Amino acid sequence: MYAPDEWLTVRLTAELEQLEQIRCRAIEFKRPGTIPFDHLYVTYNIRCIASLDANGNPVYRDKHNVVIDVPPDYPETPPVARMAAGTPPPFHPNFWNHGANYGLICIHGGGEVTADPSETLALLVNRIGRMLQYDLEVTQVHLGPNDAAAEWFQRN
Repeated sequence: MYAPDEWLTVRLTAELEQLEQIRCRAIEFKRPGTIPFDHLYVTYNIRCIASLDANGNPVYRDKHNVVIDVPPDYPETPPVARMAAGTPPPFHPNFWNHGANYGLICIHGGGEVTADPSETLALLVNRIGRMLQYDLEVTQVHLGPNDAAAEWFQRN
């Protein structure tokens, strides 16, 4: 049986192996130097809408830097995903583009659902990548993070 601090090390070690399995040109990450770690830096090379131009046409961006904050009591407390400093959020219903939450990624249903402790970091990284592609299974359309993007997404 593992002690609580050992359990986190065992889980994160296994999760880093899962992350290595999904590493590709579209999803890159910096492997943390120590385990346990409190941040995971992910770069998505995925085309996503960055904004709309004056005529309402999409303007695209192909690179998105994300930080996943891993709390010390993970997985009981879920990770928090946010855009890395200097990386503006894409034009997307699940990415906060204003206020104190600027840059946060809404990964838990706008507070309407609870996090699933069985979702590994690799699954979360994959899900954010799918969000960036506006995958209907994972894009949560609700007001709050980016109202204009939510309205645009529903119309299109």
